[in-house]
Amino acid sequence: MRAIWSPSKLALPVLLCACILEAGEGRGLVIGTNTYRGASERDQLHFCEKDADDVAEYLRAKQGFQDVTVLKSPAGGEIEKALVALAERAATGDRVFVYYSGHGVQVKDASGDEGDKLDEALLGSDLKPIIDDRLGQLVAAIVARTPDVAVVFDCCFSGTAMKAFGTGTPGTEASYFRAKYTRTEDFGDLGEAEVNTVVRRVNESASGTGSSGGQAPVDGSQGGYVFLAAASEYEVAFEYEARRQSAFTHYFLQGLGDGKADLNGDGVVTFEEMRQYTQAGLAQAGLPQPQHPTLEGQRSGASLQPLF
Repeated sequence: MRAIWSPSKLALPVLLCACILEAGEGRGLVIGTNTYRGASERDQLHFCEKDADDVAEYLRAKQGFQDVTVLKSPAGGEIEKALVALAERAATGDRVFVYYSGHGVQVKDASGDEGDKLDEALLGSDLKPIIDDRLGQLVAAIVARTPDVAVVFDCCFSGTAMKAFGTGTPGTEASYFRAKYTRTEDFGDLGEAEVNTVVRRVNESASGTGSSGGQAPVDGSQGGYVFLAAASEYEVAFEYEARRQSAFTHYFLQGLGDGKADLNGDGVVTFEEMRQYTQAGLAQAGLPQPQHPTLEGQRSGASLQPLF
């Protein structure tokens, strides 16, 4: 049985480039949802709001962001309004960071543009899904104002048939983790939905390009957007009980805070380095099921710390 990780303190960022910080405003939208109204008790999450607080603190304290909106357990409409407002505030040269921790779902494809007949969606606390087509439009509106946009999702991308959050016998390694998975029969009008995260269609809607994950084409000479997801398609993303964080977010912040994600030692953490770092950490964490972060967009080689 793997031992529980010992606490580690977050150190100062690897590199803080004043010229980048002064190029434009830092604007963040950080969302964490624990409570899903009308869903069963087992379908509630526990640490997503803390994830949001921790990410917001990083953006303010380490990246110098002055404009950071934090939403805790917002309804679907509130998430949409916040993305619209973010696009309205954004201007050329701004750095934009969007983070979501909570449930993701798949719903039946109404437009017929999905080969698997399922649309990906984020799930509001009111159980209203924000379909990938709509999410793509909202993010594309931000990219139209400033190309330096990063989106990070910490939620499931799973088509599995897990039936409970707690997996494993109490006191065993598996019991330290809770899957961010939910039965959709509890969600009424959603129909046959499965837990999932939203990455692919946002990328396609914004640029007409995309990749299947891993290392995407790099364009370091110009601005662009990048999407980092906590799990690959059909995988479950986990909350980590001992850390009181989501497992991916734990490694994400750890890699930024103490510089361990700077894999080549050049003083800069890129998105691709972060994907590799979080994947390695999750592989060693003793999760009940594998969880492989994925990366899409033109700028996998762009700097995550400092942001762009």
